[in-house]
Amino acid sequence: MRLRSLMPKDLFRLNAPSRPFAEVKGELLPFCHVENDRFALPSMSTLLSKRVICCTVLDASILLNARITNHDLSTLEIYVAGSVHPNNPPPLAKPHFGFLLVDEAAQATESDIVPALNAVATDDTRCHRAHVTVCGDARQLGPHIISEEARANDFDVSLLERLMNLPVYADHPFARRNRSRNPDVRFDLRTTPFVDLVRNYRSAPEILWLPSTLVRPLALLSMMCSRSSS
Repeated sequence: MRLRSLMPKDLFRLNAPSRPFAEVKGELLPFCHVENDRFALPSMSTLLSKRVICCTVLDASILLNARITNHDLSTLEIYVAGSVHPNNPPPLAKPHFGFLLVDEAAQATESDIVPALNAVATDDTRCHRAHVTVCGDARQLGPHIISEEARANDFDVSLLERLMNLPVYADHPFARRNRSRNPDVRFDLRTTPFVDLVRNYRSAPEILWLPSTLVRPLALLSMMCSRSSS
């Protein structure tokens, strides 16, 4: 809804053909493509002209089935370049999808995000890399897994949580657990592989005031109770 300023010529909302029209807001229908009374993909030329494509991580598999991925497009580009200039080495192709942004990534399983990652994946020897950003909070709601067997095999761990546990993130001097020991360290966006949310736009200050003021009193109360019991 907030990207509507891009206009339908630049923004496309990809929906699965099985999605009911009632689930899509009327303001977004101009950004969708409909054929035979159901959602569909437009022609390749129309789709490739879009600057932004919005979809769920699972619906990104539609792009895989249509062979509209960075890997397929770069392969086609290299093949055409080799046909036109057979004596010249193929140039390093540019990825069509330069950026992938996954919102609420902590609520998706790793297998859920695979279709979206495959859509932007590239071969380093043939194509420049695309930039991938996953957003979310691994300490809030995680993936909803019903199978006990899947849980036993760590399928309930999101890609975001698994990445944040890697040394490149967890041991970084700007990580929250390390930065709390040295609060004077200045955060540098240019050298860190992550960004922390520092402003909350979902809650009014009056709502946030209550838990913020209760944290320390509750902690002191817990200490007093533990001392009295001992």
